[in-house]
Amino acid sequence: QLLQVVDVLLVKAFVKMASCDDQVFNPPENVSKKAHCSSMEQYKEMHARSIKYPEAFWGDIAKEFYFDQPVPGKFLDYNFDVSKGPVYVKWLEGGRTNICYNCLDKHVLAGKGDQIAFYWEGNDPADTDSVTFSELLSDVCRVGNYLQSHGVNKGDTVAIYMPMIKELVVAMLAVARIGAVHNIVFGGYSSDSLAERMLDSSASVLICADGVWRANKLVHLKEIADEALSLCRQRGLDVRLSLVVQHMARVTHPPSLHDAING
Repeated sequence: QLLQVVDVLLVKAFVKMASCDDQVFNPPENVSKKAHCSSMEQYKEMHARSIKYPEAFWGDIAKEFYFDQPVPGKFLDYNFDVSKGPVYVKWLEGGRTNICYNCLDKHVLAGKGDQIAFYWEGNDPADTDSVTFSELLSDVCRVGNYLQSHGVNKGDTVAIYMPMIKELVVAMLAVARIGAVHNIVFGGYSSDSLAERMLDSSASVLICADGVWRANKLVHLKEIADEALSLCRQRGLDVRLSLVVQHMARVTHPPSLHDAING
C-alpha cells in the first residue's frame, strides 16, 4: 500500500512538472532589445545557419575577436568518412589569439576601461564589490608577471584552489595570459582530492586562499592546501610555488548575519 501511495504521488508530481513546460516567461522588452539574441525567431534563424553554414556562422563570430595571427588556411576542415582516412575536425588551424587579451585589453583600448567588468558578492550580502576592466587588467598583469618571474611558462600547469572571490577571476586570466594551463579544483575538496588532481595534471604551482566562510562555517583552505602539498611531495611531485590570497582579513564575520536571521 505504501508503494502504491508513493507511485501516485510521483505520477502527480510528473503531471505537475509537465504542465509547467507549457508556461513561457518572456524577458522584459527593454532586456530583449539589448540582448545578443533578442527573440526566439532570431535564435532559430541563427541555429539553422550554424548547422547549414558552420564556417560562415562561426567565421562572423570570430571576426569579433583579436587574432595575433589570422587563420592561414581553411577556417573549418573535417573528415567523418573512415574510408577517406582518419576522422578529424579542425577549427581555425594555425590561427593564434589570447583569450585574456580579448577579455580585457581589447575593451580597455576601446575606451571602456572604467566600465564594470563584473560584480562580486561574498558569503555575507554586506561583502560586495565591483571591478572595472582597467582594474582587472592591472591585477591580471601583475599576477601574470609575477608567475613568469618565478619560471612559470607556456604549457605549465597551475592548480587553482580558491572560493568564489575576485582573485579567482584574476588567477584564471593571469594563467591564460602567459600561456599556462589552469587546473581549477573546487574550493571545498579535501586535501586528498586536491593532491590527486595536482598529481594528475603535474601542477608546478598552486594558488589558494587562506580560508572562506560557507554560511556560518569557516573552511581553512590554507591548511587543506598545505596537507595536499605534503602529499604531493611524498609522491614525487615538487610544487615549486604556492601563492596564498589573504581573503579572511577583509570579509564580514558571517555569524552576525546568522544570529540576526535567527533573532
